[in-house]
Amino acid sequence: MTFAQRFIGAETLPSRMSELDVQQFFSLSKDDICALCERFRDDRRVAAAIQLLFLRASGRPMDRFATVPKVLLRSVCEALGSPSVSIASLRSLYERRQTLYEHQAWARMYLGLGDLDEVQLQKLEQVLAVAALEAAHPDDLVRTARIWLYGRRIIIPGSRRIAEWARKAFDATEAAMAATIEAAIGKAALRQAIDWAYAPSPATSGSHLEWLKTPPQRNAPSTTVETLEKIRGLKTLGVHNWALDSIALSKQQAYAAHVLMRRPSMTARIEQRRQTVEVVCFLHG
Repeated sequence: MTFAQRFIGAETLPSRMSELDVQQFFSLSKDDICALCERFRDDRRVAAAIQLLFLRASGRPMDRFATVPKVLLRSVCEALGSPSVSIASLRSLYERRQTLYEHQAWARMYLGLGDLDEVQLQKLEQVLAVAALEAAHPDDLVRTARIWLYGRRIIIPGSRRIAEWARKAFDATEAAMAATIEAAIGKAALRQAIDWAYAPSPATSGSHLEWLKTPPQRNAPSTTVETLEKIRGLKTLGVHNWALDSIALSKQQAYAAHVLMRRPSMTARIEQRRQTVEVVCFLHG
C-alpha cells in the first residue's frame, strides 16, 4: 500500500501522528469548518470534526475515541477556534450513543458515502477473483477490497466481512491451481513427486525437500557437484516438463516461498491441497 493509501481501512487512529500526517490526511478545509459550525454547537464541533476527518481518511466510521493523537486534537481545535479539548471529554460526550450516531450520519452524508449493496458486492467479488490470480496472500486481497470500496465512496465494512470475501476468492484460485497442477502433471506423477520430496535424501540426514532448500556453499569444490545432483533429481521427476505457465509466476513464487520459510515437517502438516500446491511450486521454481 502506498503512502497516500496507508490510512484506508484503518479502524482506529494511531497513537502517534506526525505534522505531515495531519497536513496530508487530517486537515479541515474552509468548507468543512463552515459546515461544522452551521450544524453543531461549540461543544460538539471538535468531536464531529474528528469523526469527519477519520471517515474521510479511512473510509469507515470510528466507533469510539480509543486514542486521539495530541497533534491532531490541537490542529482541530485551532482550525475551529475552539478551546483545548481533552480526550476524556470527547469520550464522555459519546457516552450517549445517539450523539455518536448523529455525528457519523452527518459525516457520511456530508462526504457522500453510501453502503455496499448487492450489485456492488458482486462487482467487488469479480475484482477479487481477478486479483487473486496473482495475490501472494489473502491480506493482499483485503487491501484490494478496501481500496476498491474507498475509490467508489462506499463505506468500508468491518474487517471480518472483508477477510471472508478475500479468503473465498483466494481459496477459489488455490483450488483452480490444484486442478491445473493435477491436469498438467497427472495424478500418478504428482503423487510420486510429493513422495520423493518427503523421502530421505542420501546426500543429507533429512528429506529431499530439506536437501533442495540447503543453500550452496561458497567456493566449495562440491558445490557444482551438489547442484548438478539436485538438477538430476528434479529432472527424474520430469519437473522441467510440467506445463504450469497458466499459473502466474508471482503466484508460484509466493507458494514456493512458504516452503522455504518453514521446516519440511511443518509443511507436511498443512492441509493436503495447499501442501501439494506449495511443494509443486517449490519443485518447479
